Formats: sequence, C-alpha cells, structure tokens
Amino acid sequence: MFSDILNFLFNGTLNGAVLSLIALGYSLTYGVGHIMDLANGAYVMVTGYLLLWFLKFIPGLEIVSVIIAIITVTIIGGLSYLLLIKPLQHTQVGVVLITFALAFFIEQFVLIAYGTTTYSIKNYIAIGGFTEVFEFKMINQFIFLIIVSIIVVSLFALFINKSKLGKSIRAVSQDREAATLMGINSNRILLYTLMISAYLASIAAVLYLPAAAISGPSMGWGFLTNSFAVVIL
Repeated sequence: MFSDILNFLFNGTLNGAVLSLIALGYSLTYGVGHIMDLANGAYVMVTGYLLLWFLKFIPGLEIVSVIIAIITVTIIGGLSYLLLIKPLQHTQVGVVLITFALAFFIEQFVLIAYGTTTYSIKNYIAIGGFTEVFEFKMINQFIFLIIVSIIVVSLFALFINKSKLGKSIRAVSQDREAATLMGINSNRILLYTLMISAYLASIAAVLYLPAAAISGPSMGWGFLTNSFAVVIL
C-alpha cells in the first residue's frame, strides 16, 4: 500500500519535472510576446529524432551528439520567430495557425523519414540501477532527471531576475512599448525568448527520452497539451 503511494508520488514528480521545463518555455513566450507557440511540443519530439540520428552517425561521442541536438533545436526556435512568427506577431490567430503548421510540418517530415516505429535511444547518461525505498524501486536516471530539472529551473529564475538580458525580458513582458522607448530591442528579446523556449524543450527531451522511448512523430502533441495544462493551472 505504502509502495503504491510512493509510486504515485514519484511518477507525479517525474512528469512534473519534465513538463515544468517545457511549460516554462511555453509560458515565457506567451508572457513576453503573447505568442502561443504550438510548435513547442514538436521541439521535444524532433530533439529525440536528432539524437537518434546523431548517435548513429557519431558513435562514441554521445555528449557531442547531445550538444549538437540542443543547438540545432535552439536555432530552429530562433528561425521560427524570424521567418514565421515575426511577420504575424500582431495577430494572435495568425501566430497560432503558423506555429501549428510548423509543428505539423515537422511531424510529417519526421514521419516520412522514420515512420511510426518506436525507437529507443542509447542511454548516454551513465546512471543505472535503482534506489529502493520502502520496497519501492526508483530508477536512478529518473531521480537524476528530477534533480537536474530543479537545478535548471532555479538557474533560469536567477537568469531572469539577475542578468541584464533577463531584466530586459521582464521589461518587455511588462510593457513592450515602454521598453522599446528605453532602448530595448523588443524584437531581439522575442527572438531570444523563442530560442530559450526551444532550448528548454530540448533539455527536457535529452534528459527524459533515453530512459523512456521515442513513441512516434505524434508524441510532441502529448507534451504540448500537458505543458499547456500546466501553464493554465
């Protein structure tokens, strides 16, 4: 009975740790630029497939593959703003439609390349085994994920509150017009915001997917809806 309670608490904490990273980026883009980025879940999915590809063609250099995948997805987030969102940022409906189209395009592209097969990523995080508490076994890698998520969220809070860029992001979120009059380039801030959001989604993917699995190109929608629920609640 007690082990069932621990199982419930641990799985809830694990899911919360993953979704908190994705939801943090989602809430950042909406809070700063009122941008409802529906491609946020697709960034998690595409990170997984990029890892799958890089680990295949760069064997033995797992950390390099992880770094390249994160950088690639971060750049995709920035390009999505420059090429798609920026021209339509004054109409929320347009932004919703274009980001949905981007997510759908990424999904279909991956579907053509990999199909609907479930893939497992090579576990590059050298943390194996279990930790047993009251007859309940917790996967050590999931414990590591929770700890890293807490660290990332804490560092992000420090970044937003203490750094010059973080203060500029807060200024634009509070009053974009006033921030522009004070010399802050709001378009550049929104670009950085989209890149940070994609970066956080890719971090969630590289931590979670090696211990889970890539269930298919449509997996991004599940992450999107769950993170959206986290933001709303």
